[in-house]
Amino acid sequence: MKRIILLTLIIVSGWCFLAAQNAASFYNEGVSLLNQGQYQEAAEQFKRAAIEDSTHLEARLGLAQAYFKLSQWENAEIALKEARDLSPDNPALLDMMAKVKYMLKKYEESAALLEELSVKDPQPDNLSLLGNAYYRADKGTKAIRAFERSLEAGNRNTGDYRILASLYYQEFKQKKDKNDLKRSLSILDQAVSIKPEPDTYYFKGRYAYFSKELDTAREALTEALTLDPGHTDALYYLTRTLFKLHEYDEALATGRKLINRSQNSKYYALLGDICRENGDNLSALDYYKQGATYSDKTGQYCAQYYEYLNQPKQ
Repeated sequence: MKRIILLTLIIVSGWCFLAAQNAASFYNEGVSLLNQGQYQEAAEQFKRAAIEDSTHLEARLGLAQAYFKLSQWENAEIALKEARDLSPDNPALLDMMAKVKYMLKKYEESAALLEELSVKDPQPDNLSLLGNAYYRADKGTKAIRAFERSLEAGNRNTGDYRILASLYYQEFKQKKDKNDLKRSLSILDQAVSIKPEPDTYYFKGRYAYFSKELDTAREALTEALTLDPGHTDALYYLTRTLFKLHEYDEALATGRKLINRSQNSKYYALLGDICRENGDNLSALDYYKQGATYSDKTGQYCAQYYEYLNQPKQ
């Protein structure tokens, strides 16, 4: 009996050793294929490794990574859940799980994992993703806090700066606290110091316009157009800004550049208003007439002014 038990133990040990060897071989092949960009083939090797060795954590992490590269988020989540059963507090696992949850639009679940990670290791990339997760989940206050932490940690992603600025601007609109507006514009200035981009100047100009800081708006929107002369949104708001400043000739010249690039009822209405306020009713009639060809509300606005200006004088 003892010999039978011993023989059985030897056989089982041999099987385990062979399975471990096979798992290591499959895993190494998976890593090689992953590095070569052959993600589907890598996934197959990682699956074989996991089957051979049910405790092989790295095989499941590799499988999740391969699925992530293939944009197969659901499969990646399944692999990571199996991996977490083996190592619940593994930082690399939690990091990947947070990214997968984000891609699956499970933003609050992603944020919970990122909060856990950032307590121990506040990396700017994770804090950036945390801010974006809260932003997508419509958790504005938490998003602001996360983005501010990411900036403190060295985040230099100018897209994040623009989102944070937009959140402060929304706070300003709701609470009318000038400090929120000041912070919004300051963040955009920081983004410009990292990398001058037309969108950053555009948003600064737009926020300044709606806050009636017209000189700041004019300056920022002009900078946006220096970097990108075809930025239609910047052209539109610069035209509106110049109109508000009663710079009619310059507003009309900017508006014509806008119309040359894109046409809609809103643009024709703006040009019609500029010409009418400047006393040029003939040009205003022409712009309102073109705007009236659109069936939306602004088109109806153009039609009403066209009819009004076209009435015979008594």
